[in-house]
Amino acid sequence: MAIATGSQATAADVLQIAKSKIITAARGNDASGDVAYTGVGFKPQSIIALGTGSIYSTSVGVADVNLAENDMYTWYSGVYHPSGTEAFLLSLRNSGSGNDFQKAVLKTLDSDGFTLTWTKGGSGISGNVIFLCIGPQSI
Repeated sequence: MAIATGSQATAADVLQIAKSKIITAARGNDASGDVAYTGVGFKPQSIIALGTGSIYSTSVGVADVNLAENDMYTWYSGVYHPSGTEAFLLSLRNSGSGNDFQKAVLKTLDSDGFTLTWTKGGSGISGNVIFLCIGPQSI
């Protein structure tokens, strides 16, 4: 199968060469630290992450192969974007308090998944997370 490159490439070509895996996890109200997420089956090149910390709090984040990441989260009073000095992949927040949260930054992309470094603020919060891991297709 020939795959077009450069200006000849189409969306269909890109979809043919990408593979993906969805993994889900619960994040307890745990202490700060590293958590390895495995079972992906390949080393991701990009991650799309979704998380919820309470009924009124949702977080969507993206990261790439260079460990560059950014997140947007909604809170009961509106939509917030982190500043450039506070980039993270996910932010689970308590809708009643801005001081109770868990933030995750992408530490490494690993051969079978990835590792996040979680930071707990205030009393913390538990939540659920979903990750869409995207990697290269073996041709």
